[in-house]
Amino acid sequence: MFIPVSDRSGAGLANLIINTVLVL
Repeated sequence: MFIPVSDRSGAGLANLIINTVLVL
């Protein structure tokens, strides 16, 4: 699973959710 480097506000969290959905 890809872990976003820029996890400042909500962009990192959004990318994490998107990548999780793509993996599933």
